[in-house]
Amino acid sequence: MAFFPFLRTMVPSCPPQAGEEPTHLTADSRCVQKQSVFAALSRAKQERPQHIAQALEAGATWIVAAPDDYAQFSRETPPASPTILSHRGVQFILTEEPHRFWALLAAAFYGKPPATCVAVTGTNGKSSVVDFTRQIWTLLGKSAASMGTLGVKVGRSPAEARSPLTTPDPVTLHAELSRLAQEEHVECCALEASSHGLDQHRLDGVHLSAAAFTQLSQDHLDYHQTMAAYFDAKKILFETVLPPSGSCVLNADIPECAALHHIASSCGLQVLTYGQHAQSMVLHSLTPEARGQRFHGTILGKEVDWLIPLLGAFQVENVLCAMGLVLASGTPLEELLSLFPSSKELPIQGVPGRLEMLEKAGKTAIIDYAHTPDALEKALRAVRLHTKGRLFLVFGCGGNRDAEKRPLMGNIAEQRSDKVFLTDDNPREEDPAVIRQQMRAGMTGRVPIREIGDRREAIAAALKEANAEDCVLIAGKGHEKTQCVSGKMLPFSDQEVVQEVLG
Repeated sequence: MAFFPFLRTMVPSCPPQAGEEPTHLTADSRCVQKQSVFAALSRAKQERPQHIAQALEAGATWIVAAPDDYAQFSRETPPASPTILSHRGVQFILTEEPHRFWALLAAAFYGKPPATCVAVTGTNGKSSVVDFTRQIWTLLGKSAASMGTLGVKVGRSPAEARSPLTTPDPVTLHAELSRLAQEEHVECCALEASSHGLDQHRLDGVHLSAAAFTQLSQDHLDYHQTMAAYFDAKKILFETVLPPSGSCVLNADIPECAALHHIASSCGLQVLTYGQHAQSMVLHSLTPEARGQRFHGTILGKEVDWLIPLLGAFQVENVLCAMGLVLASGTPLEELLSLFPSSKELPIQGVPGRLEMLEKAGKTAIIDYAHTPDALEKALRAVRLHTKGRLFLVFGCGGNRDAEKRPLMGNIAEQRSDKVFLTDDNPREEDPAVIRQQMRAGMTGRVPIREIGDRREAIAAALKEANAEDCVLIAGKGHEKTQCVSGKMLPFSDQEVVQEVLG
C-alpha cells in the first residue's frame, strides 16, 4: 500500500508522515471504520456536509472532499486546493477533482492489478466483447478474467460470476483487480467501461494496454440529457484514461469512427479497426447457417474463413473487437491464427442472455438483453435470418430510465416482428401500465399486439401460440435473475420461465 507516497505526489503540502497508515477506504459514510479514508462524493451536493459529519463521528482519520463541501461543513474558508489541512484532529484532503483523486488513491492503495488490462465502451456489445476477450486469452493459455454487467468471471467456462456491476466504484474495482492478481493469479483482465463510470472517473487509475469502442445509440439520456454529452462521456476512455502507449480498437462502420480516430491520433494511440469498412480486421461476407454464421474476412492481411457459432452479425463484430483487443495488448497474429485455423468452427461460447437459444418440445425461444432501440432492431434482424415461420416478440421497457426510447422501441417492434407481446421489464418505481402506454405511442397496429403486463404470462402465451417453425424472441432482461417491481427485487429469470413453460 502506497498511501503517503501517493499523497506526496498529488499534494505538495503533504507532511512527510502525517499519522498512521489508513487501513480502509470508503465513499459510504455508513461504512466508515477507525482509520478509514472517507470520500464525500454523493451526487446530492446538499448531503455531502452531513456525510462528512457522520464519517467524523465514525472514526475516519482522512477525508477527501471538494473545497466547497468542506467550507459548507466547517464554516471556514478553505485555502487553494489541492491541499491538506487538519480539522478536529482529522486530515482533510481538499481537491477540485475529488472523484478523480479518489480513483487514483484507490489504485495506489490496493496496487498490483493484473499485468494486462483492457476496457470496452459503447452502448451495446460491452458484455459480449469482454467475455469473448477473456475466452480468447484463456484459449491462448493465459489466466484471464472479465468484469462487468455479467459479473466477475475467471477462466473460459466459469461456474459462476460474482459482483454484477457494469463499472464498479473505484474502491470495489481496484480491490477486485488486486484480489484477482494476487489470489487467483490472473494475468489479463477485460473490463466494461460504462458512460456513467467514465463520467464519474471510476476507471481513472487503471493502467490499460488497450481500449475499444463498439457503437453509439440512444440510451441513458436520463443521465446525460443529450447524445452529444453521452458521446463526450464515452470519449473520456481514449482522451484521458488510456495512456499514450496504449492502442484502441474501433468499429469502422459507425459514424463516430472518424472522430474517435482523430482523438487517437492526437493522443498518440495506435489504432486497429474492425468491420466492413475496416483496414485491420475486415468483414467481407457473412452467411447464416443453422447454428451460426460463416465468416469470410481478413485479419491484418491474412485471409480467414471461419464458422462462428453465434447468431447475429453484431455478435461477429463483437468477436472481431475482442480479437482486436487481444492483438492490441501484445498477442502475435500468428499465435492467434494458430488458435483459430481457417475453415474451422471457432471455440467461442455464447454469452448468457445475448441471443441465447433455448429449444424444447419442438419450439424455439431466443433470449436477448436488447433494451435500446438499436439493440432491439439488430436482435430482430438477426433472429429473422434464422426463422422459417413467424417471429414473435415479447418485450417491455424499464422504468426510471430514458423514457424517450419507449415509443421508438414500440415502432421497431411492430416493424420487425409478426406479432408483439407487450409486457413489463423492470418497471422499478414507475407505473407499468404507463410505460406500456408510452411504448404503444410509437405503434400503429401494423401487426397484432397483445398486451400482458405479467411477464411470465406473456412469455407463456407467446410460446403456446408458436409452432415448430416460429421463433419467440424474449428481449430486455437477458441474463438477469430478478425483476424490480415497485422498488422490490423479485426472483425472475426469462430462461427459467421458458424451461418451465416448455417442460
